[in-house]
Amino acid sequence: MEEKRAGTIFINLIEDEQRGKHASLQIFLNRTSQGRKIGRAAYQAACFASQYNEIYAHMRKSNTASKKAALYAGFEDATTSADTQLVMRWNRATASRD
Repeated sequence: MEEKRAGTIFINLIEDEQRGKHASLQIFLNRTSQGRKIGRAAYQAACFASQYNEIYAHMRKSNTASKKAALYAGFEDATTSADTQLVMRWNRATASRD
């Protein structure tokens, strides 16, 4: 069976007024990989493989698939009234490896 890349994952350090400097996770799945629950595994694997104890994911408020995948991976909604995007937060101390 031929293996193909499902997408790309980045964890970058960014800064905003609400959170200051923080780790930010971005996942981009190829179209053929979307809707197959790969995002759930990607969020969880990337967080546990990282060096960070707290990671944020910023996404469009309309991106319900990414929100569901992040929630499944242990993220919580951390959006404030000042945010223009949906902001989800993962914490290693409270996360489980289901």
